Amino acid sequence: MYIDTHVHLRDFKQQHKETIKHGLEVALDSGVDAVLDMPNTDPAITTEEVVLDRLRVAKEADVPQVFYGVYRGLTPDPEQVKKAAELATKNKQVVGLKLYAGHSVGNLGIVEPAEQERIYAILAREGYRGVLVVHAEKEGCMSHQLWTPNNPVSHCYARPNTPEGQQMAKHPELLLELIKYMRTKTDRVIGIKLSPDMSNEQLRKFAEMVMPFGKTYVNVGNTTYRKCIDVDLPADAISIGGGGLSGPALYERTLGMAKVVAPTGIAICATGGIDSAEKVRAVQKVGREYDVPVIVGMATAVVKDMYCIPIINRALGKKLRKI
Repeated sequence: MYIDTHVHLRDFKQQHKETIKHGLEVALDSGVDAVLDMPNTDPAITTEEVVLDRLRVAKEADVPQVFYGVYRGLTPDPEQVKKAAELATKNKQVVGLKLYAGHSVGNLGIVEPAEQERIYAILAREGYRGVLVVHAEKEGCMSHQLWTPNNPVSHCYARPNTPEGQQMAKHPELLLELIKYMRTKTDRVIGIKLSPDMSNEQLRKFAEMVMPFGKTYVNVGNTTYRKCIDVDLPADAISIGGGGLSGPALYERTLGMAKVVAPTGIAICATGGIDSAEKVRAVQKVGREYDVPVIVGMATAVVKDMYCIPIINRALGKKLRKI
């Protein structure tokens, strides 16, 4: 089964960007069995009324071969959180809740640590055992005024990579403490993102540290930090002088990271610079060599070519049929 756990279908006021119907049709054509929709729409998916309206639109799209699921966004209002947890528990198409730690659209944004702790406490008291997705950003590191809708790249300026994002790479004991705590609360799968900027020794160390906790995987690739001048931009193009580089330039490092961590036996999600069937097969080959599960994620590739996933799936399918 193929599941896209993070899609943005923009029905209501932003349907010029994408619609549930078209998204489901593309998923069907691509061989994807389920799509899970994010709540930062206009209006935001924070109320039961909006949730049910989206489920109605999905039903009317008449693509029953593809499961449509939606996340309900959380707000700082305790009553809204309780009602969201209740709906996610009783409605199977509400696949989870999402907390935005930095401001998003509407009232999506629980930016203060004390507020976030309060949300976790409410969910615990309500006995919520479902999925909680956290969009982990720090409000103080964001520059909302730099975002210009007609200049998409400005999103990178408004939400740049910062050194704070690498604190656990410098202090692995913090990650170890966090995972130990998480394992006292849940036996669900835990994923750890590893940066291309880490040394091979660090990569092995983190994989070996996480592996014993069971139901864990590492995400390799992602983005690498570059100064503006390194990529021929003016030194002040980004407020902090640099940011995250993604795309094809990362592929060789992503493949190399997979080769480094695979011998530890940990499962791998590879997500840097993979934009073709050949590259998917290359990382899967690493998994077969060490008998570890490997999955692939894409972001930049989809931005560059929204049809790359069906193209890749078809190429992979042809190879399987030949075998």
